[in-house]
Amino acid sequence: NWPGSRQDSGLEIWTIRITARAFLQKMVRMIVGFLFEIGRERRTITELRALLAGKVSADRKYTAPAKGLCLYRVSYPKKI
Repeated sequence: NWPGSRQDSGLEIWTIRITARAFLQKMVRMIVGFLFEIGRERRTITELRALLAGKVSADRKYTAPAKGLCLYRVSYPKKI
């Protein structure tokens, strides 16, 4: 088991918390998919850093499926 994962009814459940000021469409799905590719040793942390810095474009084939992902909370600043 990895930190952030737990077993529930025989299924492994992962919790990945991503915080940002804004997100692009499918951005979280691409980050999650890329993290799983790192776990499978198909990609590296260096590649993820370059992706997040905007130095390379994301390959859509690493986008995680929406099934199972959920939005937990949206926070807004007190003053807009």
